[in-house]
Amino acid sequence: MPALRCFPPRIILSLSLVLLACLLYWGALFNAQRTQLNNAEEQTRLRAMQMADALTSQVTTLMFGLEYLARSLAAKYQTGQMDYFELSVHSALEIFPPESFMQISIVDRSGDVIYSSHGRLQGRVSVADREHFQAQASAESEHLFIGRPVLGRVSGRWTIPLSYPLHQQGVFDGVLVVSVSPDYISSYFRSVFSEDDDVALLLRNDGDYLARSSFQSEVMRARVSPVREFMDESDAESGQYRYLTPFDDVERDYAWRRLENYPLIVSVGLDRERALLAVKAQNRLALLGSAFGTSTLLLASLGIALLFARLGEDRRLLSEGEKRLGLALEGGDMGSWELELATGKVIFDARWAKMLGLPAVSSVQNWQVIEERVHPDDRAALEEAMRTHLAGHSASFECECRLLHENGDYIRTSNRAKVTQRAADGTPLRMAGVQSDVTQQVAQRNMLAALFDNNGAEIFLTSNDRHIRLANQRAVDLFSAGGAPIDGQSSRVIHCDDESYEAFQSLYSSLRETGKVQVEYQLRDAQGRPRWFSIQGALLEPDIVDGDVIWTLVDTTERREAERALVAVRVRLQAIIEHFPGGVLVEDEEGLILLVNQMLLDILGLEMEPDSLVGRSGSVLGALLPGICMADAESFQDILLEDGRILRVSLVVVRYQVSHAGRLCIVQDITEQRRKEMDLERMAMTDPLTSLANRNAFMSRMRHVLGQPVAGVEKGALLMLDLDHFKRVNDNFGHAAGDQVLVHLAKILREVLRVSDTVGRLGGEEFAVLLPATGLAGAQVLAERLRSRLERSAVEVDGELIRVTMSIGIAMLDGEIKHILARADEALYKAKANGRNRVEFATAGRATG
Repeated sequence: MPALRCFPPRIILSLSLVLLACLLYWGALFNAQRTQLNNAEEQTRLRAMQMADALTSQVTTLMFGLEYLARSLAAKYQTGQMDYFELSVHSALEIFPPESFMQISIVDRSGDVIYSSHGRLQGRVSVADREHFQAQASAESEHLFIGRPVLGRVSGRWTIPLSYPLHQQGVFDGVLVVSVSPDYISSYFRSVFSEDDDVALLLRNDGDYLARSSFQSEVMRARVSPVREFMDESDAESGQYRYLTPFDDVERDYAWRRLENYPLIVSVGLDRERALLAVKAQNRLALLGSAFGTSTLLLASLGIALLFARLGEDRRLLSEGEKRLGLALEGGDMGSWELELATGKVIFDARWAKMLGLPAVSSVQNWQVIEERVHPDDRAALEEAMRTHLAGHSASFECECRLLHENGDYIRTSNRAKVTQRAADGTPLRMAGVQSDVTQQVAQRNMLAALFDNNGAEIFLTSNDRHIRLANQRAVDLFSAGGAPIDGQSSRVIHCDDESYEAFQSLYSSLRETGKVQVEYQLRDAQGRPRWFSIQGALLEPDIVDGDVIWTLVDTTERREAERALVAVRVRLQAIIEHFPGGVLVEDEEGLILLVNQMLLDILGLEMEPDSLVGRSGSVLGALLPGICMADAESFQDILLEDGRILRVSLVVVRYQVSHAGRLCIVQDITEQRRKEMDLERMAMTDPLTSLANRNAFMSRMRHVLGQPVAGVEKGALLMLDLDHFKRVNDNFGHAAGDQVLVHLAKILREVLRVSDTVGRLGGEEFAVLLPATGLAGAQVLAERLRSRLERSAVEVDGELIRVTMSIGIAMLDGEIKHILARADEALYKAKANGRNRVEFATAGRATG
């Protein structure tokens, strides 16, 4: 390569190293970009799986609620009380969101719709051919069946049928159908996404679509492609795959999860191209920037190589004047001077004279005259530097000082010099040096210090006549159209108008008096928009009151807008609290009331305005609600009022970071809620046929009795009762008659037993009686009284008398529950074996099972 022959070997080696570094950089850049793309794809898949998990949880909750609703409505329908059933249907339609249900219907065993929540049916409607009916008709157990979407014959709209079986005496008697709107599920899925091309699917395990966040109408009769991962891996609970959807030709990264208790799949797909768009754009910009930077580096390296080659050639040619040229290079292209130490005569060139505003012809001065131009504060430092160098204690004379210009201003100068001639005894005879004007550099140095101390601010350095000497890049970006330099312009360009510019002049008086000033002021940016700034001004040199000024500007426009927005938020919050379905009281950190809504006063029955409580101590709530604990800790308390109402008081501590910022008190009337809870609790603990305690309630009572300490008396006894030949009653008279016999026995038990005794139906015709604090003799008396009473009674069914007897086994309450039950069962079995209709006692200390 002939072109390289002009370069020394060291430069060729340096260029080779630069080229190698560029290649290594590009290799690392491509690898980093591949890693970024891989990370972005992994983040997309992770976000899809997180959203699939969240939607799976929501759908599971929805399905659990719908199954509970279907099972509850089926049980209420089977009671035969249609008014109660229709009231429950109406309540369900009001509780669930509008448009979530299409209808609730009852289908008889032949497949005919006999009830619809839409009202009276117009003619016969049959769903016998529907999947959701046929699946329940052939099912062996009661469960919720989720059918594929159908076009409703009553509603005329697409629905997802959820069916639950109805049985009468163990025989299939029809189904209850809850028809859910797929559009409701689809709209909920759409609300989750911020991008239109992201989708969510709800599918059955066989791949049938139930809902889709987009293109819903196209998939109502469709099934997903068999290539989807979950269609092949039926045992897998979750997974991920990539698929190009034919509906919109969008490739997405999908994550899916099966519901744990329902044959459903939730799948979420995120637009792969959109997810990677930002990373690809960033990579393209990085490639362009790197290409420009690499090209610049290579060109600069080549230019430097050429420069060094030229300098080498110049160095070979130049030999004379090396010392003077060296000083000139060190001092820069500035003025030079020479001093004859014996006479004090100073010789300077034209540039040195121009620097101080002197005529170029005046090339000779006396050193004393020069010293008189030095600022009084700088003379001592200049003389000390001169003495040190002349004594040979420093390699060169260096000093920065202020010199008086002919116009009366001081300029900052930097002087560097060396002794160029000495006598035989070492006495210095002549000095030569250079001088540069560093006023601008000093201003820039001070400017940089201000930039460092006020990071993120717009900064100007202005002269005494209010012209801009320097502006940092933030100021240029904000106030200059197109980023053009604004140095040298009047500061009028940043003011909104002439009036604003003139008014700002008044700040200079305070600035000269105190050395600094601070104000909030409105200026104009490059687009002509007014913006607010917090402006701080300070003299560049505090001892020069008419000197340059550093202005530091902090944009407070967004803060002011945020303050206005905060006021608007407070107004909206006031409206929300005022319409909150409960009483609200807000305290500040000192315990004083900030806010009270009208609902709180209504709940407490106070006839006053909410504002009348503002500013008072929050302890007033404790006086209005006796029994409430107003501690600083968060709590939930239920308070029973004298009028029978129950109020729930929730105390929430408000914290800002780790500091106490106040407290929120919410008061709600839960009287009706508590009544419903008590009704549900009673229903859960009571046998529905006999209204006696069910097995769970009875066992709970038995555990309680056994856990009570009893001194000096028997703990009690357990009676195990079983009707003799009860199967004959059901076979001969029917199950309805059998139910009447069980109700009759329950009536006898309630009439004969004591208030302290507990009687429960354990299942079928088996009953149990718990006799606390009763000995063996007392238990025998009560057992014989029950047996005799039943034997002497009869139940009339359809004009015919039914007589039954029962066998009773007695076990004392001694030992663990399972042993007591086993002994009572053993005694009952003995009574059955000895001819029935009798009372037998368990063998003491013996247990089976």
